[in-house]
Amino acid sequence: PTTLLPRPSFAEEEYITADSGIKYQVVTPPTDPNSPTPARGQKVKAKYTLYLNGFPADTAQAKKIDSSKGPFGEKPFEFFAGVSQVIKGWD
Repeated sequence: PTTLLPRPSFAEEEYITADSGIKYQVVTPPTDPNSPTPARGQKVKAKYTLYLNGFPADTAQAKKIDSSKGPFGEKPFEFFAGVSQVIKGWD
């Protein structure tokens, strides 16, 4: 599966900005560049870190508010695509 995860060590121009305004970077691209996007109702697993006010590399005001990484390791967030279980930028 494709993993979407903002990484603050990357330059601003390396992020993709979706129509919704969410910024992201694909850090684990699909092995097949012609891979389809998830179908409606298909389970998706995503590793992520969510910041408000920008990214730490860009501003001291950046604040991490959520992440799939925790004190006991990383647990990807699982959801079903296209059924409004997540924010529009992910759906």
